[in-house]
Formats: sequence, C-alpha cells, structure tokens
Amino acid sequence: MNGKKNATKGRCLQNKLVIACAMMMLLNACTSVLSGSFREIYEPIYPDYERDTVKTIRQIDGNNVVYLKGCENGRIK
Repeated sequence: MNGKKNATKGRCLQNKLVIACAMMMLLNACTSVLSGSFREIYEPIYPDYERDTVKTIRQIDGNNVVYLKGCENGRIK
C-alpha cells in the first residue's frame, strides 16, 4: 500500500513539473524581440500630475532626462 502512495506522490510532482515547464514556454513565446537603439525604441512618458504619486513623477522625469541627455545630437553617448 505504501508503494502505491509514493507512486501517486511522484506522479503528482511530475504533473506539476510538466505544468510549470509548459507555462514557462508559453511565457517565453509571448515576448517580443526589440531591435534598435534606445533612442529608436524609447517613447517619452508623460505624468498625470493629478493622479500620479510624487515618486512616480520623479521616476518618469528621471527616465525622460536619461533619454534627453543620452540622445543629444541624435545618438546615444
């Protein structure tokens, strides 16, 4: 009887592993490959000053500053 319990546990673990692998493969299939420079693919973000928190606005401004400084003269420094 104990051998039957162990076989069931092993099958359950194997099923979980198969499901986890299938989920990882599906997640990987949904990603897109971006090609090009940062300047070509980045789009400036505009904050909503009425709804965004101060922390979010600072992060948005930081990203936009990096974009502006890095893309001076049409190229990344």
